[in-house]
Amino acid sequence: PDSSPPSPGALDHVFSSHDGVELCGRFYPENQERPTVLFFHGNGEIAPEYDGISSLYNHIDLNLFVADYRGYGKSRGQPSLSALVEDTHTTIAALEALLADKGYNPSIYVMGRSLGAYCAVEIAAGAREKVKGMIIESGSANVGGAPQRLGIPETPAISRLIQEHWARIRTIDIPLLTIHGDRDFLVPIDHAEELYDSVASADKTFFTIPGAGHNDIMFVDTDGYFRAIRDFVRRIEGVSS
Repeated sequence: PDSSPPSPGALDHVFSSHDGVELCGRFYPENQERPTVLFFHGNGEIAPEYDGISSLYNHIDLNLFVADYRGYGKSRGQPSLSALVEDTHTTIAALEALLADKGYNPSIYVMGRSLGAYCAVEIAAGAREKVKGMIIESGSANVGGAPQRLGIPETPAISRLIQEHWARIRTIDIPLLTIHGDRDFLVPIDHAEELYDSVASADKTFFTIPGAGHNDIMFVDTDGYFRAIRDFVRRIEGVSS
């Protein structure tokens, strides 16, 4: 939990989830005419930590909306995997309403970092008409090893759930940009490659940052990181670099 006020120029947008829990996202606008990145952060992170990073997105002509999960930042409730996934649909609907209310460009790109990859994949698979592209950073959306990590026997029902999860990923056909460090030992790069290969998109790019781990990827090659995002969005938007 965090109750700090937004940085100058930013605003906290509070909205209700499908079951009435109050959620919050922090909006860092750059320009009404620019597209917006809907960003789902990693575990152990909160939206206010992006106060100092948001200007890097604004610098490449993007508005940034960082969503906080239940129990994170100013969002209420208790975190759970099911809520994490279900709340993505409420969150993007809230962002759509916010952009419309303030007269912003309705173009949205969903981005998931680490844990946030599950949210990005959920939107790309279940609400693809709402976003123009998906960006995955240091994530994989792999649930295959979860039962073992949690000490849960892999029953036929769990095996079926895992199979259905990957089948859903294979329906994703929107443009994809994957950014990953080749020294990421928390989410090994081959896990990111598995997700990348499973997505059905004809338009996809895998950008590797040499020497980068899981939590320093943005800082090992800041210029390359944001250039990849900028070029991805501009190409889809039809804007020359």
